[in-house]
Amino acid sequence: MKIYALPLADTGWGDAEHALLPHVSAHRQEKIKKFHAASDKKLALYAALTARMALSLALCLPADRLTFDAAAHGKPTLSCAPETGFSVSHTKNFVLCAVSEHGAVGADAERVRNAPAAVMRRAFCEAEIRYVSTPAFSDERFFEIWTKKEAYTKFLGTGLAAELISINTLAPALACHFYTFSCENCICAVYGTDAPDGALCLLSEKEILDFFTL
Repeated sequence: MKIYALPLADTGWGDAEHALLPHVSAHRQEKIKKFHAASDKKLALYAALTARMALSLALCLPADRLTFDAAAHGKPTLSCAPETGFSVSHTKNFVLCAVSEHGAVGADAERVRNAPAAVMRRAFCEAEIRYVSTPAFSDERFFEIWTKKEAYTKFLGTGLAAELISINTLAPALACHFYTFSCENCICAVYGTDAPDGALCLLSEKEILDFFTL
């Protein structure tokens, strides 16, 4: 499993983004154009491009030959290589992508901020609430558990339609398959049955631009 992270500069939409837009599907282009804020357009564009770049490198296949489909609950799949799993997440100015050549994978990232503690009562099990709240409430631990929930439900393909309170991300059977880390003030979680292959690959906007346009 390979894990990629892409921090984005908050510079809005410029010449680089205009050059990169044709490198995503027509359907994706239309979705991107519907965003009102330039920062949201940029985030959606680079999330799609990061996934395409990661999959292209993993499969040794040109990015323009990748074909996608959607499974139940709208989870994107790679129709040209269905055994390869991938998952993309983005939060403000940050993209996370995980690719596994051995099946499903789930990834989620959240920027650390004041956590909505009230969510715990309907989404966290008792063990997770104790972990977040002891010895004092921790925003970082809240988002650690939340991103694990998101990553695991993406792995399952259910998304947040799953009964979150019934999932104990601290249970040994699940915990051994999580890879969690912080990057650029974001908490990141990846869930997969295979371990990460090497260190986190930290990308730059220039690397994305060069990959698709040179």
